[in-house]
Amino acid sequence: MPGETNTITAIGSRIVNLGHFTATICWPHGNSNTKATSIIHVLQDLKQPVISQATQKNLGMLPACYPNQRVEIFNINAHQDAFSNLLANIHVHPTEGIKQNDLKNLTNEFPLIFDGVCRPMAGPACHFELKKDAVPVAFRGSRPVAEPLMPLLKKELDLLEQQDVVRKVSKPTAWVHRIVIAPKSDGGIRVCGDYFKQKYHPPTF
Repeated sequence: MPGETNTITAIGSRIVNLGHFTATICWPHGNSNTKATSIIHVLQDLKQPVISQATQKNLGMLPACYPNQRVEIFNINAHQDAFSNLLANIHVHPTEGIKQNDLKNLTNEFPLIFDGVCRPMAGPACHFELKKDAVPVAFRGSRPVAEPLMPLLKKELDLLEQQDVVRKVSKPTAWVHRIVIAPKSDGGIRVCGDYFKQKYHPPTF
């Protein structure tokens, strides 16, 4: 990043480069560690470090052909049998049995995605940048919840707490928002956050 280069962020603010140095980055994955030497730029007011696409490729985080997929080119005349077999296995209008079999294979290959359990993402905590003139909003009182949905809400909140999605607080906080309960077709409920600041509070009867 040469000093004379006028680099800006996506929102138009100027990027100030305070200097750079060479370092070796180690990426542990699986049972091995991959290392790559890269130039590290120190940027003013940077909230979260960013790894370049080239370094990600060197570490194996991205395939070498990214973002272009590799296309295998072969001689049609020399591989007619293989090409015919490939076309024969393509189901333009799959039956319900084929769909169910494909779904079963997919869920077996990626069980953690389809088991219905919400898990925290690995890595550092997400950082939210607030506007300088942001004023905390704390609603007083909650939206009324229908009596038949109360046991389901208690069960859902306990489950979210067990999965580390939400946590209890024992003291007042600056930001307090209500939740909205949406019944689902399978008999469960969906807990949604209501982050809209109302100008007029509807009366409660």
